[in-house]
Amino acid sequence: MINITRPEGREKTGPGRFDLGVKRREGAVLFKELLGDVEDSPPPPRALSPVQEAMAAAGVTDRDNARVFSSVMAGRDPLRCLEEIRRFASERRQGEMANVRNLAALLVERLKAVG
Repeated sequence: MINITRPEGREKTGPGRFDLGVKRREGAVLFKELLGDVEDSPPPPRALSPVQEAMAAAGVTDRDNARVFSSVMAGRDPLRCLEEIRRFASERRQGEMANVRNLAALLVERLKAVG
């Protein structure tokens, strides 16, 4: 009869399972560590519609403003409207409109001037 001795740290832990030893566990890299950078990366930016961009530029969220922006932009060139919205948003970020109380109304007036 052959006497098989198990190496230290390698004990059978359950049906069909073996303990791989302490050294293997200490040097193991967790799957989560490998994917950490992937999981933490932000989702890709979502494209906004012109109405959503106008609302963000004016700092408003209500549906009434969305209806007004969409009706004003309906008969106008969408690319020119987007340019004006982005210009408006840039000016707002730079603090040029700090004293304006109704940014939505100002943006509507500027969009009406777009051909």
